[in-house]
Amino acid sequence: MTIALALILAAQVHAALPIQPLITPAVVQQQVRPALAVIPWRFAGAWTGHLGPQRIIVHLGPLCSLDSPDQGAYGITIDRVVYRDGTLTLRLPALGATWTGIEDGSGELTGTWTQRGASAALNLTQEVRR
Repeated sequence: MTIALALILAAQVHAALPIQPLITPAVVQQQVRPALAVIPWRFAGAWTGHLGPQRIIVHLGPLCSLDSPDQGAYGITIDRVVYRDGTLTLRLPALGATWTGIEDGSGELTGTWTQRGASAALNLTQEVRR
């Protein structure tokens, strides 16, 4: 096979493939280092909530991440976790987002999601460990 034929075949195969976004969660994972979080043990585990109609799952532990299963997004890196004076703050640079919340006494974290200047309520409830 000549080089020219190989290039033509490669171009035909490439043209048949669906267009992929330049930044996917897998690419984001490679570009951002996850937080090595030091948080009170009671926060460790999975927390769920809804941002509008989208289900959100926040994983807190030694390495922290966020999933948005309804959008097919998993393992989005949380690169900074700060717990100070009863307030928990998470930073997700790949999304240009932060979440800040407090314990409300009922086992829920009451918080606000801020992304690129817009804010919305995002309250999180810890999933029951089995």
